[in-house]
Amino acid sequence: MELGRINCAELPRLQLAASDAEAAVITADYQRMQAYAAVQRALGR
Repeated sequence: MELGRINCAELPRLQLAASDAEAAVITADYQRMQAYAAVQRALGR
């Protein structure tokens, strides 16, 4: 395998891994926003 090249059979697995990572970031952001809203409610803001 040459540097910078991947096997075509590996591409879907890598794309799925990238999608999973992006979904994890989105989930973490959502949880952070929920926590922030809970703190604001607790402070009466």
